[in-house]
Amino acid sequence: MDAQAKITDSKPNVNIGMLGHEGHGKTLLTAAITQVLAKRGGAERCSYEALQAVGQRIERGIFLSTTQVEYQTVNRRYAHVDHPGHADCVKNLMTGAASLDGAILVVSAVDGPMPQTREYALLAHQSGVERLVVFLNKTDLMSNRELHELWEEEIRELLTECGFRGDEVPIIRGSARRAFEGDAGEWGERAILSLLEAVDHEIPTPWRAGDEPLLLSVEDVYLRLDGGAAVVGRVERGRLHPEEEVEVVGVRPTRRAVVTRLEKSLQAVPEAGRGDTLEVHLGGLGDWLPERGQVLATPGSLKPYTRFKAQVYLLAREDGGRRGLLLSGDRLGFNFHGVDVIGKMWLPRGERFGTPGDNLPLEIQLETPVALEKGLRFSVRETGCTVGVGIVTDVLR
Repeated sequence: MDAQAKITDSKPNVNIGMLGHEGHGKTLLTAAITQVLAKRGGAERCSYEALQAVGQRIERGIFLSTTQVEYQTVNRRYAHVDHPGHADCVKNLMTGAASLDGAILVVSAVDGPMPQTREYALLAHQSGVERLVVFLNKTDLMSNRELHELWEEEIRELLTECGFRGDEVPIIRGSARRAFEGDAGEWGERAILSLLEAVDHEIPTPWRAGDEPLLLSVEDVYLRLDGGAAVVGRVERGRLHPEEEVEVVGVRPTRRAVVTRLEKSLQAVPEAGRGDTLEVHLGGLGDWLPERGQVLATPGSLKPYTRFKAQVYLLAREDGGRRGLLLSGDRLGFNFHGVDVIGKMWLPRGERFGTPGDNLPLEIQLETPVALEKGLRFSVRETGCTVGVGIVTDVLR
């Protein structure tokens, strides 16, 4: 990290999120990272005030306040996402507005782990974040090193309970404020450099698109003039080639088909990858047509289910959430792969009801089978409006 970082596009790109209880220093740490790396040519300086003046983005019809900055170390380029507000951070994790490869969890050495610390760690793990690094902030304000060790022990226990390898997670002590103000000492810039070294080492380089099984959600279907079927959709992961065998999964019994042609803007293409919207010609289906809500998938990689467990965030009323209480046995719409499916949900034992703004574990029974897998995100719909977002945490037979 002492070497000058050279600007290059050849470095691997990693998406990282800043998580932590409100007031523990997430936004100031983001600013401090840019300040420190700017001196080494790896970032543009961002002021604390500029980061607080966040912009708005829309994900699944929900407004999210996000701060996004880019920086690079000697080894990598990072797209870094921070949310000043608790509700926006939860919604970001639930909707997948930023697909995170890893995270920095900020904990104040003054307060220690707080309820939101646990919530963020749990949601991060459920949304697919496998590795994170902890920054124990404001350590300069607490001279009692035994208390630092106590907080670290509690943090490791908390992370283990949330599904991480708590004993192996790096915990870096420092002060975002000192680093932001240019202090080059142990708690200042040196702590930031140690944090970034830990992030480089701990968070793995993400898979390339070709390493993942195919997933393409069917958005439209039509019958071609030659009698074959064609579907239109967006590749969400993996790659697709002509002559490749795929499965059509969900809604109805699974069928196999062969890709005969790929088209983008009416032009044949030799392959398609993540993010491509295209028309896929399918053979081997006879007069059977796929339908919206189904997916094309690598054979054997996905199965349809009707029962699953999920972590669901109910939007607050001011964000367009439902006005009434959520009770066990309520029937709602759940949007998977672009189509609403009616289902019944149950609250965990001991919970009498859910209110707008709650983050709840639910068990859900759908009326129609859908291609499901752990980590799949969905929205909760009622009277044509999005009233919640969720993540599948387990599928049940």
